[in-house]
Amino acid sequence: MTNSIPSDFSRFSKQLIEETVPAVIKEFAKSHSFCQSVFNTRQAAQYLNTSPSFLTRLRAKGKGPPYIQIESAIRYRSSDIDAWLGQRVTQPANDSQKI
Repeated sequence: MTNSIPSDFSRFSKQLIEETVPAVIKEFAKSHSFCQSVFNTRQAAQYLNTSPSFLTRLRAKGKGPPYIQIESAIRYRSSDIDAWLGQRVTQPANDSQKI
């Protein structure tokens, strides 16, 4: 007699794995910085839909997104850029204050 797994259980376990594993990996990546995207200035500018020179000027003024400097190389983590953008969200005035 062979031990066979019922097909319902097999389908259930496959579905459970397919639905659970990506979510677990995504949560793991959020909490481990080595899994984040890291951009150079050009790539960060593309991510922000702006120019590299704009980011360079912001960095020189101490106003841009946080960055990492490794000798002469400048790198931006996507999570830092996202947080920086999130701090700059403004709400439109409500309708009772029409111009």
